[in-house]
Amino acid sequence: MSNQNKPVVSEDDLHAYVDGQLSTARSLEIKTYLKTNPKEAQMVASWAAQNDALRNMFQSESEKGDADLIAANTPATKIKWKWPLEAAAAVAIFTLGVISGPELISRFSPSANVAGYVQTLPEAARASYAIYASEVRHPVEVGADEETHLVTWLGKRLGANFVTPDLTKTGFRLVGGRLVPYAGKPGAMLMYEDATGERLTVLIGRQPGATETGFKFAKTGDVRTFYWMDGALGYALSGAIDRKSLKAVAYEVYHQI
Repeated sequence: MSNQNKPVVSEDDLHAYVDGQLSTARSLEIKTYLKTNPKEAQMVASWAAQNDALRNMFQSESEKGDADLIAANTPATKIKWKWPLEAAAAVAIFTLGVISGPELISRFSPSANVAGYVQTLPEAARASYAIYASEVRHPVEVGADEETHLVTWLGKRLGANFVTPDLTKTGFRLVGGRLVPYAGKPGAMLMYEDATGERLTVLIGRQPGATETGFKFAKTGDVRTFYWMDGALGYALSGAIDRKSLKAVAYEVYHQI
């Protein structure tokens, strides 16, 4: 194949391929590209392994009833992921034959009764981020110095218990939070900031009766969002940082909620 005919493949294309966001034709092009580009294929395999591991966590959680996930005073116990075995299995699949994005995403697509709710979650999260992340004087209603009051107040409005994740190991500290509208009901927004002033927001919204989970990514302009459901609560992490860094923070949030 001449250089002129080789497909132009960016990192965003590879991420979209793993997440199943490309057309069938484009997925086939990238699948062919990966067969002759081992470095990129290894990178894609690593991302797929992470997705598989997180998906396994959610599938384990979804076997529980909603009441078991939100009724307790403490967050539900997470299923621990044994990286060497599960990641190796995912990488082995890629070694035998590169899996297309649609094949990956089809394994954990939400059911139709949850899809509408999930689709509005990133939109609400991006709106909250856009409105408040740039606010100088009043970015939050309750500051981090009143964290106990913040959690109690927002928890009562949501009708569910939740915690404020400690993201200091990722370089972000809690600024505070506020009540925001979500799908016609009260939602909670938590804001975090790093030493440079870069901010992230976590939107939490309640959807009684939701029983399935999914872990998805959305991007609008410079704002990236990772969002998922855990029992009857939906979570969305938004920020203008690079995708890899945001994903690392999303994992940290998930492990603590």
